[in-house]
Amino acid sequence: MDPRPVLEAARKAIGADILRCVTIAGTGYTGMVGQQRLNDKNVDWPRGEPLANYTRTMNWEAGTIKEEFDRHPTGLY
Repeated sequence: MDPRPVLEAARKAIGADILRCVTIAGTGYTGMVGQQRLNDKNVDWPRGEPLANYTRTMNWEAGTIKEEFDRHPTGLY
């Protein structure tokens, strides 16, 4: 089965041709890059302080990504 017609219909239905900018928002965390504590599949970097007020705006027309968040001011994990 050729997926092209389904993908084309989805692209047209969501307006992907006119999409120029997307903003996502939420909460998350920053991973501390360095030595892993565990060595196994699906093991993430140790978690640092949580991020609040996270937003990322991707603007394909301008070729930019803007990322903003609040983090505890000490920077200590």
